[in-house]
Amino acid sequence: MFKKVNGLLVLPVLAIAIPGVALADGGGTTPIEAAPSIGLRINTHKPVWGDVVRVSGSRASRSRGRVTVWLQSSEGLRRSVGSSLPSRHGRWSVRFHATHGGVVGATQGAIATAASVRGGTRLLVGVHLAAKPAVALQAHSRVLVMGQVRPRGRWHWRIIRHTRTGDRQVASGTTSRSGRIVHRANAKRGDKFVLTVSSGGGLIGRSATTVVKRLRPALASWYGLYGEGLACGGTLGVNQIGVAHKTLKCGTKVTISYRGRTIVAPVIDRGPFIAGREFDLTGAAARALHFDGVDTVWVSP
Repeated sequence: MFKKVNGLLVLPVLAIAIPGVALADGGGTTPIEAAPSIGLRINTHKPVWGDVVRVSGSRASRSRGRVTVWLQSSEGLRRSVGSSLPSRHGRWSVRFHATHGGVVGATQGAIATAASVRGGTRLLVGVHLAAKPAVALQAHSRVLVMGQVRPRGRWHWRIIRHTRTGDRQVASGTTSRSGRIVHRANAKRGDKFVLTVSSGGGLIGRSATTVVKRLRPALASWYGLYGEGLACGGTLGVNQIGVAHKTLKCGTKVTISYRGRTIVAPVIDRGPFIAGREFDLTGAAARALHFDGVDTVWVSP
């Protein structure tokens, strides 16, 4: 886990460390022990903006008080992101939301330890396609590609459409202040859209992909037998999104579209047992679609 660098034992590479950053504090340099006695580990090597990052160790002494975890920027500014009182076995842990890149360090009393600053990677922009996937109701139709970028701001983006005959850019632009991206495009089943957001503001760009699905009509109803057992295991909860189907394998993800709203719900139960109906939606799934009673929905598979 550790390796020698200029005679010091350090962690190999910490993903959110930035190369060339000095461990400065108020113009001075904080000495780092050759053998850090409080340790330092991180749970992710590619943190996305807003992710919860967990920093932990197992060599601290409870008698020395709390362990403080800090994040130091490339400008040398250090800020505390949390603290933890070690257990009697020396274990400690701090969680924080990743909103700044830099060197992660931990201090307990006069003892300090930090990650290697060699070859680090900055935080990644968070790019998420909306819960609504691109869907086509016919062989060829207009589909809606939606994305949400974190943090909010003016980000440059582009959308590439991948088809069996080749790839081409179909749209580009700048996000709204809310970080939202909405684009309509011609597509058919099997087409793939790749949304890419450029880097900036100390964050690295990122991409997200959605595949166009073709939907078919199916008669559905909904049920709310909360607290009762499910055929696929567990009990039905008030906020549980899922569907019941007679034959689809438990856990199968079903895309359901109804009057402009679309969700993806897993098969969690068996039913419905009324002739002509193919799906039973849970109460939460019905609320998400604004579905009430018995009606035709568009589904895949």
